[in-house]
Amino acid sequence: MELKRDIDPVLLAEISKPAFYPVSLVRIDWPDEMIELHTGAGEIEFDGGTFAGTLINGENFGTITVPSEANGLRATELSLTLYGPYEELLDRMNPDATGRTVTVWAGATTKAGGNVLVGTPYEAFLGAISGDMLPAPTSGNATGLIIRAKSGPHARVKGAITHSNEDQQATYPTDTFFERNARASAYRAAPPKW
Repeated sequence: MELKRDIDPVLLAEISKPAFYPVSLVRIDWPDEMIELHTGAGEIEFDGGTFAGTLINGENFGTITVPSEANGLRATELSLTLYGPYEELLDRMNPDATGRTVTVWAGATTKAGGNVLVGTPYEAFLGAISGDMLPAPTSGNATGLIIRAKSGPHARVKGAITHSNEDQQATYPTDTFFERNARASAYRAAPPKW
């Protein structure tokens, strides 16, 4: 199987070089605001938003762990960590964030930790927030708010809790699964006697 992805030819040429400067851009649809961050310094204008850098005065205030690409049905998980004072991060936690969208783009910049993009970043991850946690603060009252996201839409976006014969018939009019299943269940409950 060959993995295919649309990628800007300018970006492809840049990342094909022996050395380049990678950048990740993250958009989190947090309940009361849109959070847009990138792994460099300064601001990057991209996709209609202004992404703030997590690299400030040489210190990194955020990390991202993007899952490797894999085949299969198991959802892969992304982890974002935002560092800062415990009280501020505690105020940021929100149980309503579960199920909200997280998008990550991969790209390249003109210099290490920079904010000038080379070409157009490609979408590397699209998923939904599956939870967050805030470990106890370390020395200096600092800690990291960890936000986890699973690939794909939230489970309740596309599916219903139940699926009836009427639902199935609306989409697949000739399908007889539910009828046959009902007959098989009745047969198992009271098999014919000879």
